[in-house]
Amino acid sequence: SHHEIFLLNKKTGEEYPWGEYKPMDKAKVKEMQGRLGDLLHPKVGLALGVFNDPWYIETRQFLEKSVKYLEGFVKTEKYFAYKCRDNFILRKK
Repeated sequence: SHHEIFLLNKKTGEEYPWGEYKPMDKAKVKEMQGRLGDLLHPKVGLALGVFNDPWYIETRQFLEKSVKYLEGFVKTEKYFAYKCRDNFILRKK
């Protein structure tokens, strides 16, 4: 599910399509954040620099999967702060 974003002409009440907002899966993002934290603080006993160590293989797969997931949200260069804006309409589709 996603939301459509419209600009609102406050004088006429007319709405103009501006873009879409696709919310991220909060559980998936939380999992990514936790795993990324683990990457910053390697576990004791990790075979550092061993390319084919299972930890490295799993980590590369996790990173590739995470990048692919996040890339699905970047469709445009239209970034803005929605907070405290009264001329934007966010409508769930």
